[in-house]
Amino acid sequence: MKISIITCFHNSERRLPAFFRALTALDAGSVTVEAVFVDNASGDGTADHLAREALRLPWPARVIREPKPGLMHARCAGVDAATGEWVLFLDDDNEPRADYLTELRRLTATFPEAVFISGNCVPPPEYGLPDSMVQSAGYVALRSRSGEFEFDLVGTSHPNGPWGAGLFCRRDELSAACASWRAGDCRITGRTGTGLSGGEDHWIIHYLCRERSRCAFSDRLVLVHRLDRHRLEPRHLVRVAYQLGADTPDHVDAFRALRPTLPKDYPQGWRVLTFFLVQLPRAVLRYWRRGTLGDLLWLCQSLGMGQSLALRRWFEQAGHHAGRQRS
Repeated sequence: MKISIITCFHNSERRLPAFFRALTALDAGSVTVEAVFVDNASGDGTADHLAREALRLPWPARVIREPKPGLMHARCAGVDAATGEWVLFLDDDNEPRADYLTELRRLTATFPEAVFISGNCVPPPEYGLPDSMVQSAGYVALRSRSGEFEFDLVGTSHPNGPWGAGLFCRRDELSAACASWRAGDCRITGRTGTGLSGGEDHWIIHYLCRERSRCAFSDRLVLVHRLDRHRLEPRHLVRVAYQLGADTPDHVDAFRALRPTLPKDYPQGWRVLTFFLVQLPRAVLRYWRRGTLGDLLWLCQSLGMGQSLALRRWFEQAGHHAGRQRS
């Protein structure tokens, strides 16, 4: 079994020491490993630092450059350069537990039908975050759940589903997804720089789940996510939640274009009014009664989605009236 670890970097120099300490601590066991590092239009010393660190790894490593800014462009460049049967995406602020690769090998044997295998993504212990905060911070790719099982990805999302950090699947299937992306089959812009919302990793997931939707989750698969502390501040989480809500209709459209059997997860037409009159007051009431961070974030996500749905409805009506006038 050969795994290609692909990591994309953009002005990541200050995060590199912790990342490479975790990488060199990995126990490969009987897994053959290579690393592909993609410098995505960095303007600091990232490229030179990567070249030095690549020489110190216990397995082959390549540093390539993708001059076009954007995470999806960088990831696909990494897939093109990879030679492994399997691909593991790690972000530059991820620190996989030492047994991560041996666990992946075990899980591929335990769940041979799984398109994806995912696990937990937790903050560093010194951050001292309560578990309730971790559960609310799924907006910034944190997760702490229990168990090991298979599940079907039948909706647009799943609480145990994979995302970009720790994304693990077969390289040939990823290559097909990248070819489709480059052909313009995805209408999601994708994350660039400090953008708050992307969604392209979920588009990849739905691309690969078009024909088979079996996935696997294991709490023995653990990544430490050393994200910048400001991303855990309620003000930042509120902005992320609102933007995610505003982007949701576009994301759902893109996913449904790949998998027409997906349920309709957002209202259309007159149901937009129902959403405003029912869902938003419910979210406000939940937050007023309990006042938890999770309630606040859901309220902000609902507001963002409500705005997006209302704008869609307005443009549909404007287009309808313009069509009638021309006729």
